[in-house]
Amino acid sequence: MKTIAFILFLCCTNLLFAQLHYDYIGKFNNHKAIVTKNGLYGMINDEGVEFVPVKYEYIGKFKKGIATVTKNGLYGMINETGEEIVPAKYDFICKYKKGKAVVTKNGLYGMINETGEEIALVKYEYIGKFKKGKAVVTKNGLYGMINETGEVIALVKYEYIGKFKKGKAVVTKNGLYGMINETGEEIALVKYEYIGKFKKGKAVVTKNGLYGMINETGEEIVLVKYDYIGKFKKGKAIVTRDGMQTIIDEQGVELPLH
Repeated sequence: MKTIAFILFLCCTNLLFAQLHYDYIGKFNNHKAIVTKNGLYGMINDEGVEFVPVKYEYIGKFKKGIATVTKNGLYGMINETGEEIVPAKYDFICKYKKGKAVVTKNGLYGMINETGEEIALVKYEYIGKFKKGKAVVTKNGLYGMINETGEVIALVKYEYIGKFKKGKAVVTKNGLYGMINETGEEIALVKYEYIGKFKKGKAVVTKNGLYGMINETGEEIVLVKYDYIGKFKKGKAIVTRDGMQTIIDEQGVELPLH
């Protein structure tokens, strides 16, 4: 009993000292509380022991064991033991989503995981929102894609990457059009002057002023050899070549005129 009483006495003494030592002591949560002194923030445990030095301009709320801190106007992160898992070196740290957070430094973007590891180097001009595990990035005015681990899945070489629809997206390079899938694979080479909207699994393409068609896997189902391809109706379309008209089906097979 004497031992327990002595421990309680020490705890109360430490907390009393803490109250006299700091300008402010916040509410205790999970045996820890934020304290301030001379406009700076630190943390103490419920025994009054300072386990986070009073050196930060701000300490955020702990979520999943980590909290954002600022020092000299820069952002970092600490864990619940006070360890600085991310040095205060970033201009900003965004909210964590699915174990990752976008960071900025000197006007460029990168990405860190929950242990503070920089999984995407701070080298991009922009990192878009992640959708289905991938995000568009830009560097030197060109577009590429990364996955949620920061791995580059589409090289930063395109002038534009369109929205993904049914697992594919139109890309442009040197003024020409192509198509990539969700793994970044170029399923339609960047060689077309135009790729139209996909309807019923096919789209019109043009090259050297001539028309053809590709399917959703990038396969050229109608060779690029026609002067014009009309709209498909009931599975057939009128095409012209060298001033002559004929009819093709949806597989690109020329049908006899009746």
